[in-house]
Amino acid sequence: EAFAGAVQGDNTLEVRTTGTLAPREGLSVALEIPEGLIAPPTGSQAFWYWLSDNKRIVIAGFGFLGVLLFYLLTWNAVGRDPPKGTIIPLYYPPEGISPALAGYIDNWGWSESGWRNFTAATVSLATRGLIVFDDSGKDIVLTLTDKPEPEGADRLPPGEKVIYDWVKRRNGRVVINKANGPSLNTT
Repeated sequence: EAFAGAVQGDNTLEVRTTGTLAPREGLSVALEIPEGLIAPPTGSQAFWYWLSDNKRIVIAGFGFLGVLLFYLLTWNAVGRDPPKGTIIPLYYPPEGISPALAGYIDNWGWSESGWRNFTAATVSLATRGLIVFDDSGKDIVLTLTDKPEPEGADRLPPGEKVIYDWVKRRNGRVVINKANGPSLNTT
């Protein structure tokens, strides 16, 4: 045997080699300890040891629970379906939505519905009594009425205001035909 060992006192074991160890040579010691010689960890110590050994799993678990809680709260706030029952249609547009803007929203832009939205805006101006259509001839003529432009809460939506101001700048009368169609695109 190339080592000597002895127990010194109640808590100390001394082990030493009797010769020089060669490079990469090691010394192994096997002990048989009677039960009860080393006090077992308390409950809180055992918990902290377990937590230290499994911290990645614990962090991943808390991350999963956090995301799950976020999704549950978000779903509860905005994802629940409305209660079942009778669906009542609205017979008026939402506040602040003009007919032209409704067409823009419905068609996801102006692309192929520009004339339809222009028509919706001019019809809206006519229902407010601000312009009059005259299509008795070959062309359509828009003419301003004597009614003043509404202000305050009843003011015109932006799209209708542009058309109203455009007609006003042209002395209150505009002829819509193929000849002046391109100028409408710049309005």
